[in-house]
Formats: sequence, C-alpha cells, structure tokens
Amino acid sequence: MDIKQAEEIKKCPFPIVRFNSNEDVHPLSIVVAKNGAFFKNKNQMYESLVKLEDKRFPFLLEAKESVITSLPKIDYNTYISILTFFKKVYQEHKSEANILLLLDKTLPFENQRYTLLVPKQDVSGTSVEYKIDNSSIPENLMLAGSVHSHPEFGAFQSGTDHSDEISFDGVHITIGGSLSKNPVFHTRFCFGNVVYKTERDMIETREEIPEVEIPKEWLDRVSSKSKIVYVHGSYPQGYHNYGSNYPNKYLETVSIYKLLLDPITVNKKDSKIIVPLHF
Repeated sequence: MDIKQAEEIKKCPFPIVRFNSNEDVHPLSIVVAKNGAFFKNKNQMYESLVKLEDKRFPFLLEAKESVITSLPKIDYNTYISILTFFKKVYQEHKSEANILLLLDKTLPFENQRYTLLVPKQDVSGTSVEYKIDNSSIPENLMLAGSVHSHPEFGAFQSGTDHSDEISFDGVHITIGGSLSKNPVFHTRFCFGNVVYKTERDMIETREEIPEVEIPKEWLDRVSSKSKIVYVHGSYPQGYHNYGSNYPNKYLETVSIYKLLLDPITVNKKDSKIIVPLHF
C-alpha cells in the first residue's frame, strides 16, 4: 500500500477491515482483500460485498462480489394465488401483471410466508406500469421483492425489468408461460444497486396448478393503458430486446401512441383497432 492509498483510507467514513477476519463484524464497512476493496452492507435481509475500484492488496485473500440472503421461498399456496391473479388479468386485459412481496420486519425472515400486495397498475400487452404507494404498506411490513408474468413467452429479465428492479432491494421473479401447465422462472436478487443472478429455487411448486379464490380488489387495481392495437408486419422499434423468446407469428399489442405512424390508417373491426404497419 503506498502513501496515497493510506491517506485515502484515513478519510473513509466506514471501518476498514480485512476480508474473512475476526474484525469483519460491522454492518457497514470497507473490506480489503487480495484483489481489491469491497463495500460490505449487512442488514436483516442480506449481506453483500460490492467491489469499489481496482486497488490491489497482494498480501490479502481474494474475495468475489457476493450476496447471502435470508429471504424465504414462496410457498405453494402463495404461488397458486399469484398464478391465478396473472391468469385472470390476462383473461381480462391480455397483458402481463405485477405483484409485490412483503415480509414482517419484526420477525426472522427464514420461516415467514410472504404477504402479497397488488399495486395499482396500468397494463398493455407486454407493458406494466405501476407505482408503489408506501402508505398502503402496514408499518410492520417491508417490501421484499416482486413477481411479474410473461403469459405467452419465456422467463427472462428485460431491460425494462432491470431498470425497475435495480434500486428495489429484494428478490425479483419472472414467471414465463404463466398460462401454461409448466411455468418457468427467472430469479435474481437486487441489493445495493447490484443484480445477482441465482439458480436458487425460490418457489415451492407441485404438478397441480388449480385456480383459487383471490380478492376482488386485486383485479380492481389493474386497468388497461389503451385499446388493443394489432400490428401486422415487422415489430416496432423498442421490442427487439425479446430476441428468440419472441414468437414470430405473435401479433404484438402496443399502445397506439407508440406506433409513430404518419399517416395512421385505422380500420375498426370487432371493437379493436387494426393498424397496418407502414414504417
């Protein structure tokens, strides 16, 4: 360590400790290792290490960015309630939907069952826009993640999902093929503005996927963003991120303001708007 590095360390507002040492007990600290300096954040939900910058300390052990979370699995009964909600939203709106996961912050997380919260959301095809109303969350509960549906294609994290989730600490799950008998999952943890991919199984599943009763107010919080617009031809700009997961024969639903057609030729048929693609 040179003099300049030593001077920088003196200015650090957090304790500075060696990686994997007895000193490494602080909830917020700078951890130095053989391969650089990391910021450690330890709280009730998770413990993470995020690399700060390329400073080398050859006399120390090597560390990697990591996260250890105490978040529980989604139990089977909660899972089928989520799937029922997604199916009913699709039946009414032909769209994706989103649901939030909450935990009691006064109790250990490991053995808890998630409380579900449906935020008010505007939906249209592959688009879901929602805002979290913190006043609707009981004082003893805290946000712990989200689940959203891909009704007719696979499970993945889109660019929009990444933007929505990066500053939302917790587990985030996409359920692909949510209308099918064999849904698939894409799970990631987002902590401290870092996305951690994981193979950890976060949902308790069974072969049977029955529909169950769900609160009517869940569906009342979902509204369509616009009329359905069927677009014939190549996909409009902004939908290229779906790549091979996007079925070629699928007629994408998009809001009319996204089409940017000039002039727009509109033919009404069966109360839907049919717009030929001209760009």
